Amino acid sequence: MKFIRSVIALLFLLAFAITAEAQPRLDSLLQQIKNEPDTVKAGVLSRLCWQYRSLDPTYALTAGEEALKYLNSDSDLWKKSEVLNYLGVIHGNIGNLDKAYFYYRQALDISTEINDSTQIGYCYDNIGDYYAKNALYSTALEYFMLSFKVFEKINNKQGMAYALNDMGEAYLFQNDYDKALYYFEYSGRLRKERNDLRGYAKTLLNLATVYEKQNKLEESLKTFLLAIEKSREAGYVKGESGSISGISEVYIKQGQYAKALSEALKALDIDIKIENKHGEIINYNRIGRIYLILDDMVNAEKYLMLANNESQITGHLDQLMVSYEYLTKLYESRGDYRKAFHSLSEYNRLKDKIHGQESIRKMGDLQTAFVTERKDNENKLLKKDLEYQKSTNRYTVVVIVLVFGLVILFISKYRVQKKANALLSDLNNSKDRFLSIIAHDLKNPFWAISNLTDILESDYDEMDEEERKRLITSLSRSSTEVSRLLNDLLTVALAQKGEIKLNQKEISAAHVFNSIITYYEPLAKNKKIEIVSQADSELVFNADPFIVETIMGNFVNNAVKFSNESGRIILRAGRINGSVLLSVEDFGVGMPPETVKNLFEPEKKSSLPGTKKEKGTGIGLRLAGELAKLHKAEISVQSEAGKGSTFSLKVSQ
Repeated sequence: MKFIRSVIALLFLLAFAITAEAQPRLDSLLQQIKNEPDTVKAGVLSRLCWQYRSLDPTYALTAGEEALKYLNSDSDLWKKSEVLNYLGVIHGNIGNLDKAYFYYRQALDISTEINDSTQIGYCYDNIGDYYAKNALYSTALEYFMLSFKVFEKINNKQGMAYALNDMGEAYLFQNDYDKALYYFEYSGRLRKERNDLRGYAKTLLNLATVYEKQNKLEESLKTFLLAIEKSREAGYVKGESGSISGISEVYIKQGQYAKALSEALKALDIDIKIENKHGEIINYNRIGRIYLILDDMVNAEKYLMLANNESQITGHLDQLMVSYEYLTKLYESRGDYRKAFHSLSEYNRLKDKIHGQESIRKMGDLQTAFVTERKDNENKLLKKDLEYQKSTNRYTVVVIVLVFGLVILFISKYRVQKKANALLSDLNNSKDRFLSIIAHDLKNPFWAISNLTDILESDYDEMDEEERKRLITSLSRSSTEVSRLLNDLLTVALAQKGEIKLNQKEISAAHVFNSIITYYEPLAKNKKIEIVSQADSELVFNADPFIVETIMGNFVNNAVKFSNESGRIILRAGRINGSVLLSVEDFGVGMPPETVKNLFEPEKKSSLPGTKKEKGTGIGLRLAGELAKLHKAEISVQSEAGKGSTFSLKVSQ
């Protein structure tokens, strides 16, 4: 069920938010999904929150805060931690640094409580970003290194790339360009491996900045232009504005002040639109510097004071220091030595705080410890390799002896092979029949979708509103059928490969039934069928909720399919001999004994049509059988032709 809900959420996102221009109204979106479970609503809203973090931060914050309202159960804690991290990132981008830290700490407390390593890693990285924006680079580096270690332990390369990039930025701000370059290049390699276009654009932006600081101006300009290209491909507006701003700095160093001013104003305009406060302040300082060079003191003071005031409000100490540096020069050129002295004092105070020897020493110690730890790990791996080589040599003689034994076994195996080939042929024939059934049943809804859309496209203007609604309802039904078939098929494959892991916890039978009824009620209403839950609200038991809901959901789907119009389906739950027995009873067409016998082996039968000629593949019951084996649960079926069927799931406690 959790997988199905994720698919539904994704479909809503594809319908409403494929492009920035298609930004959905939240009230309209919530109306569209009002009947969906809270987890689906939260999933849709959280994706919108992250997607629009740079394009429209105010909209993104509203979506994120709305998502939190639907995340109230213990099973939602991982998602709540993720959304809190999202909100913190957005507040950090728009300059609300203290509020960002508040959200990061909440996220860290929750992810630590549930031992969610991925979110713990992102929390450390985000807290490091908070300290970096406050120009506390040694503390920031500590958190970035903690983040990297967490991600490396779980082999999360996306998280590793984030942490490495931020470690590079910490060294960049401290003017240690060699170390910055090392970490940016390392991060870039991981991002290229993962085809992370947005992340790679950010890496290019940082590499270009290092080249500019090293006065490799042509290489810097070339890399900034590539960063703009990749940022636009990825829809990374913040990366585009940062690259344009960087080009302005290159032009300053080349003495092309008119071009520098034009690029800086262009970057400023983008940063104001996307509420990127740090970028906005950087551009205020840069524009003030250019006007100072051009001897336009009025505009120079205007922009430098804007940078100064915004830095003090938001806490961006690095840019506050820069504004004081150039205000000192401005007041000195005017002969206003009192203001010049004040600005110089503030500049020196911030410089000592940010670039002081103690901070540099601490960062050096952290780097040494980090590199040493990685070398120790490499040495341990090398030692294991040497031990492995020794073991290999010891067993070489044993292997030679075994080879002779295998030759003898090979002769015996050849005799067995004929029998195996015959069995394999039977299995292949079964697989072919199974795939044939699937292909046939997928063809019908795909054909319906294709034809209905053709009709809508060609005859839309000639149709009345009722005809359009009827066609759209048919489209929706066909799309839902395709989604259900594909989901069941994927889950069968995952179960057979052993890639579905058990996650047992205490669940409520009534809650499971209510969730299933909510999902299948629209299908039942098409046949005027009533679905009733007779579960005691106090009956709780230990099981994997996804597996139980998937199995019972398939039972309900089958019951709807084989019930007559205006029928009734009853869901029951109770305890029996130390186990919990869940059942779905219908009063439909029922089955003869031979059909029941082959019910969970669809390759041995053709799928039966429902009471309204509904098609089926048998995948659902095969999936139920696979998941029951995984859970070590038992499925039983009682049925009588013409009277109905009862499907039961027995879960041991």
